[in-house]
Amino acid sequence: INAEYMGINRTTTNAMSSFAGVEKHTTVLFEHLQTDHQSCEWTLEQLTKEPTMLATELEQTKFEMESLVTRHYRSFIRSAHNISEVHSAVDEMGARVDSILTHVPELVSSCNSFCASAHGIVSARKATAVALHHHSQLLELLEIPQLMDTLVRNHLFEEALDLANFVDTLARRHPTLAVVQDLASDTAAYTSLMLSHLHRLICEPSALSQSLRLVCSLRRLAVFSELQLRTYFLRCRLVWLRSTLPSHTGEGADVFSQVSVYATKLREGVFDVVTQYRAIFSMENRSQHEFVPADPLHSWIQNCINEFLQTLEWQLREYAASTTRAIANNHTAHATTPSGALGSVQDHCMHCAVSLGRVGCDFRALLVPLFENCVVETFSQSLGAASSAFAKSLSQTRWVKASRFANLIAQPAVDGFSPPSKIL
Repeated sequence: INAEYMGINRTTTNAMSSFAGVEKHTTVLFEHLQTDHQSCEWTLEQLTKEPTMLATELEQTKFEMESLVTRHYRSFIRSAHNISEVHSAVDEMGARVDSILTHVPELVSSCNSFCASAHGIVSARKATAVALHHHSQLLELLEIPQLMDTLVRNHLFEEALDLANFVDTLARRHPTLAVVQDLASDTAAYTSLMLSHLHRLICEPSALSQSLRLVCSLRRLAVFSELQLRTYFLRCRLVWLRSTLPSHTGEGADVFSQVSVYATKLREGVFDVVTQYRAIFSMENRSQHEFVPADPLHSWIQNCINEFLQTLEWQLREYAASTTRAIANNHTAHATTPSGALGSVQDHCMHCAVSLGRVGCDFRALLVPLFENCVVETFSQSLGAASSAFAKSLSQTRWVKASRFANLIAQPAVDGFSPPSKIL
């Protein structure tokens, strides 16, 4: 199209140059006439001659134009031909423009789709570049669950809690990121694992410093209230205390040895737990100015004392039953030996009550009825067993008539060891 336009322009230029001479001559003529009309005033004779002059000039002008056309007829023919070609080229160009316009919407949609895809590709490239730039930081974030597992298994609870708080803050800041939410869920799972580890450690023997560290970790987990945390600590320590106490087995002297060991272990365990409890929670309560409506320590101590009293009562009943069986089987040694052991057991229990009295747990008044009942029951069973044995021995004795011993009644006893004749 541009080449055709160039040809048309050249043809039009040639035509315009051909008409330039005619236009120049005509312009000079009109200027001359205008000058004549403006510069002089014509007479009647001049006006009479003017039509003839104008006709002569007109004929001359026509002749010049015809001469011009005759000399440059080829240019006029070429101009007409070029003009027709220009019209046909313009029509063809219009048709092509129309066909191009029909494809413009498709081109626009294609360009828009390309821009959208290119924008997505550019965004993905930028995201990839940012991820590559922060590769080390992203790798550290993705290794958080593994690090959390390592910290929990190595009992580094403070560091694990700091890491869990960081992940929780990250999840609150980016709630729409799936990766961050997955990290938060994995961290919550390891937090549950940490809670089970803390439970196991609290149920094991631990010093005051370790217990304080474990309770601080539980408080940072925020799964218990203050009262629930105290109750949970005492329950776990009760599990440990019960694991240190001996089992209820044995007879005779073994019963008293077990009671003595039980009282010693109970005294040491309760004193240790109460000391830890008051050192951990009482100090924290004073520092935080937090009021606890019902301190579970009192009910916990009462529960321990009740369990000890029940165990002691059961052991004393076993002692009374073993004493009765010993008397029934004529084991006099077993019947008389444990009496001193009963006093030793009482001394151990009283010492335990007096020692726990330093922490407000003196229960000596509850021990006296148990030992009194044991003594009364042992004496009653022993007396009943002795009476039964005596009656049995009497029933098994062979009695003879008194006439056989008539002469013996009259004679005094020689050795002094014979029974009286009234009994016979």
